[in-house]
Amino acid sequence: MEYLGYVGGGLLSAQLVPQIRKTYTLRSAGEISYFFLALNIGGLVCMTTYAAWIDEMPIYVPTSISLAMTSMLMGMKVYFDGGVWRMTERMTERMTERMTDETAC
Repeated sequence: MEYLGYVGGGLLSAQLVPQIRKTYTLRSAGEISYFFLALNIGGLVCMTTYAAWIDEMPIYVPTSISLAMTSMLMGMKVYFDGGVWRMTERMTERMTERMTDETAC
């Protein structure tokens, strides 16, 4: 039954390969949500830590791989979106627009 854990983990890790390849090829990650990536990384950190704590190799090996791949995708998103400074500028612009819209009503 242990092999089933490795197969499932391998499939979950492999699902990120097409997205990483597409992001790298297009040099764009605009369609990927920061919130999704942050939640995914947080969950994988928790699962990897827990699995390592209870010494469940069929869980912590694939989750470690998924964590590395998701982190790579997050890094690519930050880089291709213009870095953290550009991301902060866009967030500030959106907040300013919302505040302006609310005061106009």
